Amino acid sequence: MRPRPAVVVAASVAAALLPLAFPFGTFITTSAQADTFALLPWWWLHDHGIALHDLRFLAFGAGVVATALFTGLQARAFAVLRCWSARSSSCRRSTWQRPQGIHVNSVGSLWAGIKVAHRNWIDRAVGHDANVAVLWSGRGDVHTVWENEFFSRSVHTIYDLNAATPGDLPETPVHEVRAGRLADPAGRIVHAQYALAAQEADVEGKASPRISRTA
Repeated sequence: MRPRPAVVVAASVAAALLPLAFPFGTFITTSAQADTFALLPWWWLHDHGIALHDLRFLAFGAGVVATALFTGLQARAFAVLRCWSARSSSCRRSTWQRPQGIHVNSVGSLWAGIKVAHRNWIDRAVGHDANVAVLWSGRGDVHTVWENEFFSRSVHTIYDLNAATPGDLPETPVHEVRAGRLADPAGRIVHAQYALAAQEADVEGKASPRISRTA
């Protein structure tokens, strides 16, 4: 059953007006590089001289054109617009290659957590069957926890000394019971074959020369 022309026009006009209420200045941030790729071309336009508060008017104009095409040609116009969006080289470059793009953000995020040549440097140092715990003290860059857990199979448990890592991941809170020793919420002393912790962390144990050479 085809919708009535009046319904199509009303829905199209409403869709064209929505960008006027969209807060581009709130959402065009580094968080868009991780999960809102459709905003990256708008960020690129902002970097080329269009103020953030003016992007809504540009989006509104694009919406008006798209609405006119859609209401006039409907399905055929939608197919043309979708094909143009998918094949637009400028959109692909702004989403992937440009300073705001996914590639640059990914490289920067990787460097924030792992500053050595091999992403699985922990596995290469102690073997993927080892038992490595990560102690997160709430300071430093959380990418150290996320990326080493992702790339090394030997990392099994994350212990939170002061605060949990962002993201609500499965982790175990611990507290210090005496110098260098940590206990879980039940009061049991925590033991691990290897531990990845910040240099300033007071953890009872000895540094592994294999890991030190690898890092």
